[in-house]
Amino acid sequence: MLRSIIAVSLLAACAGDPETPKPNSTPVSSGDTGGEPTVSFSTSVREDCVVCADVEVHLATDAAITVMVAPQGESLSPWVRADASATHRLPILELTPETAYDVAIRIDGDDPFLSDTQSFTTGTLPSTLPPIEVKVSNPSQMEPGLTLMTLMELRPNDGRNFLIALNADGDVVWYERLPAVGRALDVDELKRIYTTESVTGAVRIDPFGGTKTLWNTEDLGIDTVHHEVRALDGGGFAAISTEHSIVPGWEIPGMPLTYTFNVISDVLTTFDDNGHLTWSWSLIDHFDPLEHNTDDLHLPFWVQAPYDHLDSPKDWSHGNAMTPNGTGWLTSYRNLDWLIQVDPDTDEVDYVFGWAGDFELAPGGRWFSHQHAPKVLPNGNILLYDNGNHRPDAEPDERAYTRVVEYNLNHETMTATEVWSWDGGVPRVFCPIVGDVDELPGGTFLITDGAIYESQFNSDGDLITHFSGRVREVANVRTEPEVLWHVSVGTPRDFDADNWTVYRSLRIDTLYPEHAQPR
Repeated sequence: MLRSIIAVSLLAACAGDPETPKPNSTPVSSGDTGGEPTVSFSTSVREDCVVCADVEVHLATDAAITVMVAPQGESLSPWVRADASATHRLPILELTPETAYDVAIRIDGDDPFLSDTQSFTTGTLPSTLPPIEVKVSNPSQMEPGLTLMTLMELRPNDGRNFLIALNADGDVVWYERLPAVGRALDVDELKRIYTTESVTGAVRIDPFGGTKTLWNTEDLGIDTVHHEVRALDGGGFAAISTEHSIVPGWEIPGMPLTYTFNVISDVLTTFDDNGHLTWSWSLIDHFDPLEHNTDDLHLPFWVQAPYDHLDSPKDWSHGNAMTPNGTGWLTSYRNLDWLIQVDPDTDEVDYVFGWAGDFELAPGGRWFSHQHAPKVLPNGNILLYDNGNHRPDAEPDERAYTRVVEYNLNHETMTATEVWSWDGGVPRVFCPIVGDVDELPGGTFLITDGAIYESQFNSDGDLITHFSGRVREVANVRTEPEVLWHVSVGTPRDFDADNWTVYRSLRIDTLYPEHAQPR
């Protein structure tokens, strides 16, 4: 990997003095002048993540170290640590762009020793990243940490897909360019990030370890991976896949014949850490597409490999989430307007939640539609992002809008009660695709309006559309919502600009695993 090197004592080194330290090497003490430790280290900024650096440290003997970092002019702070060794290579993450930093090495122990400092400057963010603007930021009230996001550019998609991490000020403090669309987001206990590579594989990226693991669908033995890759406790991952079935008997209003469709349906899967299949569950084995479907069946999502050879493949179910609920999986199917609880021990369906499902909706509530990102709260209630494309109880002239909503399910009376919902405030927005909502430990909510839809007629009378995203942290959402943090992604109302969407977002404490965090 190419590196951008920050030179130390470069002029002296070029002069050819054999006693002069090599470029990027800073001997703090020679070991025979008072018995102080010998430390040499070099720091380099990465070209593929210009807000990331690497430090290489060489000691005379094994020792535990802490890398101390600060913007120039500020006091050094513990940044990352490592156990005893004579040689260390550590990433310096969570930096801000175009910023000069000082770095030093502290040798830990009963008598800590701090080296001299080096300096380096982070780079300029790539122009291919979307515009990101902080509208509101109240760090003292926010849940601390970084916000991790998956970004996609939609018009046309030319490979501009990113994972990024933002701090409370909205600075990009880490990013990874993805070679294809990432439609998943999860983080395990080692701070490894899971997403997809289009629909052809599951990806795990380790910012600390500097590794990327790809499990492609051919090796996994499945057709696709899409919309969910989730780390499992103890290793391995869960993912949503698909299968193709030929289903006859479809009726089209106004047409005298019945038709046969190529139906693409979802398959739930789990794998061990080596990519070996440990469980699979087929939706079409339990439900008849002819008995429950929506008009989005005909959207061309699956006109792509491995189904692009088929005649008009139908996106029947469009699974988009697979979240743990007890010993089972609560799964979301956008094009069915359903959440389905599946028991992996028996392969039985515990219940179907949604319009025309197993529960009656209590008065005062509304059904969700084309939903994303269901979560099971500690009290057992279900929180979800209700995109609202085609709510079955919508009035004929009602404009679609998006909201977040919490439901309580009474399994004795089979009644669902809407506990609360929030439409995002004025003006209400509509996000026909993607989106996310998480309740954070402090009781605030991280809400991802990932694809805010806007439309207008141009001078020729043609309808043009535009997408942008926003991520907000909201306090008191059940009573008097207060936006504590608001980041805009893309260019709202700029119909000539690129379309940017945010698939999901997560708030994490740090990109460093626990063993590397300073003590």
